[in-house]
Amino acid sequence: MEYNVQYTAGQDDFFDSDADTYRAGAAWHERAALARQRRCRQVNRMYAAAAFIAAVIILICCLMIFGLSSDAADRKAGNAAAGSDIKYYKSVMLTYEMGIKELAGLYADPAHYADAEQYIAEVCEINHLGLYYGTIEGAGPGTHIIVPYFAQQQ
Repeated sequence: MEYNVQYTAGQDDFFDSDADTYRAGAAWHERAALARQRRCRQVNRMYAAAAFIAAVIILICCLMIFGLSSDAADRKAGNAAAGSDIKYYKSVMLTYEMGIKELAGLYADPAHYADAEQYIAEVCEINHLGLYYGTIEGAGPGTHIIVPYFAQQQ
């Protein structure tokens, strides 16, 4: 079997007058083209996977944002419709005449707290104060503390 192949100027370097060399060069180009196609498909799959993951993350974020905000709006509407009290906070300065027990008498709502001790425990938690044997560490006269109270929505 003999091949009659001629070399002309300007053709690729793999093209030689020897037929075996030509076939080897053509096979190499064919394998290279298939490898490029395979790599292109791999890259496209990576981009598609990245786009899918990004879409899922965006969807989850949107659900969290809009789900939480609508839940808060529903609660606020429910509180207003039911006529229930809303918890507010205010800063109060302790004096010699007004200690924490007197504040509990003024601001603790019996509808929301079982007793004054429960209210005092919440005040200590809000202000990061320690409660030791009925006294509050670090809350003497002249100290400003945050106290919760309940009132109708305005």
